[in-house]
Amino acid sequence: MRQKIKFRAARLSAIGCLWVSLLATQAAGQTPYYQGKVLTILRGGAPGGTGDMQARALVPFLEKYLPGRPKIV
Repeated sequence: MRQKIKFRAARLSAIGCLWVSLLATQAAGQTPYYQGKVLTILRGGAPGGTGDMQARALVPFLEKYLPGRPKIV
């Protein structure tokens, strides 16, 4: 009886691992959403102001870390 329970648990674990690996390969095969797109950041305020400097400081990080490496204007 105990052997039967262990076998069932091992089988369910194997099926679960297979299912998760299939989901991971499907997600990896998709192209990044932002690839080849241009993102426009609109912010209020005067040019050269605090908001402008914050937006300009944020742009290099967005271009680097968004999937697909979009161009940000």
